[in-house]
Amino acid sequence: EDSTVTADLRVFAGIDVRVTGVQEPDPPWTWVEIRLEYVVTGKDVSEKAVERAIRLSETKYCSVGATLSGRASINSSFRIVEE
Repeated sequence: EDSTVTADLRVFAGIDVRVTGVQEPDPPWTWVEIRLEYVVTGKDVSEKAVERAIRLSETKYCSVGATLSGRASINSSFRIVEE
């Protein structure tokens, strides 16, 4: 599956991740909710490819996500911008 994602990523011209969230009001300001919006640009980008790449990045490769997932609600969305 990883090699398929690598091939799919070649059609992505760019990936921008916009992060917003909510922290506790008191120190140490722990994150309680994190929202990730992936903006993928490219030509003929497949929604399935984007979904697969995001799923792998969030469940297999992102150590920050793995660290925060037990403490904060992490939600992601994406949109594709055709070039």
